[in-house]
Amino acid sequence: MSDRTSLEIEFKCLINKEQYESLLKEFNIKPQDIKEQINYYFDTKDLELRKKHIMCRIRQKGEQYKITVKTKNENNDNVENHYFLTTNEGKEMIKNGMDGKYANTSSFLSNVATLKTERVSFPYEGGKLFFDKSTYGKIKDYEIEYEVIDKIAGEAIFNKFLDNHKITHKEAISKSQRCFKEAGLI
Repeated sequence: MSDRTSLEIEFKCLINKEQYESLLKEFNIKPQDIKEQINYYFDTKDLELRKKHIMCRIRQKGEQYKITVKTKNENNDNVENHYFLTTNEGKEMIKNGMDGKYANTSSFLSNVATLKTERVSFPYEGGKLFFDKSTYGKIKDYEIEYEVIDKIAGEAIFNKFLDNHKITHKEAISKSQRCFKEAGLI
């Protein structure tokens, strides 16, 4: 049983560095507002979880560690199960792998890819807006995410935000997929 389960409804758009920097300026984001987080992605050697459309990661924010396992529901939204770890547990699992029980598999899971994100988030029009700069392998990319509880209203707000900022919507595949691709795993 997870410590917390949540439904994630989000909209994403990849942007370029200039757009990212412009948004930071427009929203008066200071360097101290931007927080670093590191995602350590876990799977088996033959990518059993990925083949089943399951994502398992440990996210580190400072000395806080949390396992998140994402699956899809019937509406193709992400269902997230979260497991909170002690600092020692998080460090140990990142270094040595983890029991697959968190992702509902009997297989042992190892850290197969890592992605660092510099993120700022804040409430926006009934949801939460994120500006991300992510680094993985030799890649650095920029992304807007908008997380909501109402899918239809959220999509309209997100599209209006993009239009207002003259940003062409470029569908973003998930950070985990981008990271796996850069690592040569897919």
